[in-house]
Amino acid sequence: MIIKRVNTMVITFKNVSFQYTDMPLLNNVSLSITEHDKIGLVGVNGTGKTTILKLIMEEINPLKGEIIKSGGIRINYLPQEPYIPNDITCYQYVLSLGSKEHPVEEFEINSALTKLKLNPKELTNHLSGGQKRRLALAGCMVSYCDLLILDEPTNHLDNEMILYLEKYLMRFNKGLFMVTHDRYFLERCCNKMFELDNGKIYTYEANYSEFLVLKQERLEREAKEEKKIKAILKTELEWMNRGVEARRTKQKYRIERFKELSKTTFREHKDFAFDSIETYLGRKIIEIKNASKAYGEKVLFEDFNLAVLSFALFPIFPANSSEIRNSETKSPIFNAKISSRGSFSIMSSVLEKSEAPNSSLSTMSFYLLIMYLIFYITAHFFKTLIKFTNLIL
Repeated sequence: MIIKRVNTMVITFKNVSFQYTDMPLLNNVSLSITEHDKIGLVGVNGTGKTTILKLIMEEINPLKGEIIKSGGIRINYLPQEPYIPNDITCYQYVLSLGSKEHPVEEFEINSALTKLKLNPKELTNHLSGGQKRRLALAGCMVSYCDLLILDEPTNHLDNEMILYLEKYLMRFNKGLFMVTHDRYFLERCCNKMFELDNGKIYTYEANYSEFLVLKQERLEREAKEEKKIKAILKTELEWMNRGVEARRTKQKYRIERFKELSKTTFREHKDFAFDSIETYLGRKIIEIKNASKAYGEKVLFEDFNLAVLSFALFPIFPANSSEIRNSETKSPIFNAKISSRGSFSIMSSVLEKSEAPNSSLSTMSFYLLIMYLIFYITAHFFKTLIKFTNLIL
């Protein structure tokens, strides 16, 4: 049930539960968002972060509990796949998001579109998926709102655009609620953190770095409590296994307590990772063969071949949605020719020594790879050591 009330901008979840399958995503979740909050929502992939955003936007309804909204609240929402109508220009789209009370100024539209590297006169039909998302982001930034909700806002943005968005959000004086895997973005833009873990929401009045400290303290408290419960269960189980004769002299409540403790479920803590190193089967993880892509007459690439092996490190140039025709792009790791026609494929290959741009660049790439491998091995060593220590404890 969703209730709307007239007051200062507030959204409140009261004992909200939701699930798609037998595994609940939200279990009696309670939280509040005010006009002074700049909140980052974090959690392991698949735990229900986007579900919370959809509940706020009333795209889905809670199975239990209620969501209370201030009356007349205006929300700007950037989903991962925004809808952009066809046959209008980028400028017209952003302009249409204004209202009589809060019209959108022309200079604001042009400034936002320019910063996000979009042509105000370009038709939306010709935009790529990333460009459409940047257009939707421009609309969210320029048009008035009481609460700005962003789902992975840094996707499809280069460093320059991310810096522009970061500065905008730091000046933004309304409510902000966002999901992102960019830890530096969370650190600079948020003053409050929500962590979604096993269907529960944990609230931290902190930015990202402070949140990490507070989370570790919470996990340590929970680990001590679980250890205590397991010790009691072990003792009670031994007593129960002694037989009926031994239990006749004991109080009935002890048996009842054992039954209640036996219902305790110990949660598996899964740490979410930013820029994590995933494990793949095999050496070849991406393979592109003779690929091409165009939007209308705008050709992005053709006859493009690329192979990415496990642990490969390479840059991708140029910036987002650049127009490249009949040119050749070379990097320290791969050679690729981008022309006006072709098809897309990826296959593994290693740049031959003779193709290296220069010896100093090759040497630098080699040292970077060595440093990466050292970091990877060290990280996994300590991770294994921690798991082994926890098993002993």
